[in-house]
Amino acid sequence: MSARTPVWHAVPDAVGVAGQWRPTDIRGLPATLRYGASLSGVALAAARGRPRKVLLVDDLGPLTGSELEAAVDSIAAAVAAAVRHGASREIGVCAAGHRGLVAAVTATGALGLDTALVPASAGTQVLAAALADVDVVLADDATVADVREAAPHARVLDVLALARRSPGRSLRSVPRPRRAGTLRLLTSGTTGTPRATHRGGAGIGQLATVLSLMRALELHRDEAVVISPPLSHGHGLAVLTAALVVGAPAVLAHGRDGAGLIELVHQHAAGVLAVVPAQLARVLEALEVEAAAGVPGPGLPTLRRIATGSAPLGTGLVVRAQRLLASDVVDFYGSSEAGTATIATPDDLREAPGTVGRPAAGVRVEIVDDDGAVLPPGAVGQVRVTSPWHAVDAPASEIAVGDLGHLDEDGRLFLDGRADELLVIGGHNVSLARVQAWFADQPGVSSAVVSVLEHAELGHELSVEVTGEADLAELRTRARRELGTASAPRRVERA
Repeated sequence: MSARTPVWHAVPDAVGVAGQWRPTDIRGLPATLRYGASLSGVALAAARGRPRKVLLVDDLGPLTGSELEAAVDSIAAAVAAAVRHGASREIGVCAAGHRGLVAAVTATGALGLDTALVPASAGTQVLAAALADVDVVLADDATVADVREAAPHARVLDVLALARRSPGRSLRSVPRPRRAGTLRLLTSGTTGTPRATHRGGAGIGQLATVLSLMRALELHRDEAVVISPPLSHGHGLAVLTAALVVGAPAVLAHGRDGAGLIELVHQHAAGVLAVVPAQLARVLEALEVEAAAGVPGPGLPTLRRIATGSAPLGTGLVVRAQRLLASDVVDFYGSSEAGTATIATPDDLREAPGTVGRPAAGVRVEIVDDDGAVLPPGAVGQVRVTSPWHAVDAPASEIAVGDLGHLDEDGRLFLDGRADELLVIGGHNVSLARVQAWFADQPGVSSAVVSVLEHAELGHELSVEVTGEADLAELRTRARRELGTASAPRRVERA
């Protein structure tokens, strides 16, 4: 069986999004025409169309459109100077989720350069592979030490210092690039080896899918959205881009715990909260603590919608959210290669607990066997997605995303595990083979056995038992540094 949502279903979505715009936004149209429907084009259009409006809020405070444009101009000038001195035309960006990262990705794309966007939490092994052919890296205090260790050949620029510097010239005076820059996001293949997917701007054929995503988020102009997923992943970037288009101030909140996210929602009267399921669990736990302490009234009265994605959403979380909050939950499913594939609306989650929803506009989802034959409703097989919104370097528009699943009679998709050896831990793909090989190669380790344990918030966690004389505390520290926080086992014990 296959399920498909026709492109024309996006017409109401387009009307809803267009209804958020104001005549003053026309000032940003030349940026979109110049740089396309990429993050660069969207961010600069928002900055120029709303120069006095707050576009972003991070730990440094609010950032208006004119301030964002100044930060972009300053970073662009520094990057252009580095490229003129013979650097490669791909620029690395590895920073925490703040204005510097947004301005950096915007600047490099506007210059027509490709961007390798590496998560701040990536281990040094991933960094070394991602930045092997990159000569210039934009980093911050949180990442500079790891970047210098992983890429000693690269010139490292302080992205926040550049963002605060007065620009020498505006991008408006720089000739239009001959081609649009692409954005390289890191993902993991079936072996766990870090690899890249390249994102360009949205073409006409992709707009229906993008519009259905934006409509499902239910963002409102001038109403804040708190974005907790990392901006180095497609989930966080998609919500940020939608917020810039609509005119919803984006509160960048990656790294906050449940109480911290609640505080930001209160502080900014946010209407939408974007999270991965593990972050939603922490928010609900913090609300339950408040309720147990007798805190009166609803926990988050301004919150209308919770948008989740990047990892399986348990039915228990949905039920708890519906009990504790007056807001609706919407869930997005997809992959780095295929983009957003399905959207589970609040009605879907109430009527069919456990579903990841129906295809987004313009997307077809099929369940196929090992030979590629389409299976009937209810049969479990590999999930295959056909979407116009796929990575530019994907070999075909039909993409096997690596998950097992089945469709019900109404075209809703349910997931039934992975078709490969990867686990999803807190929204990150983790390879057991890679973790096993890393521990087995460490000095003082004679053997290592990696086990998978259930975890209420993260879905799974890893435990490893080793033999040999290696110091366990040192192994834990080195694993977090080299494998990254998602892949590093939480338990390292002696067998």
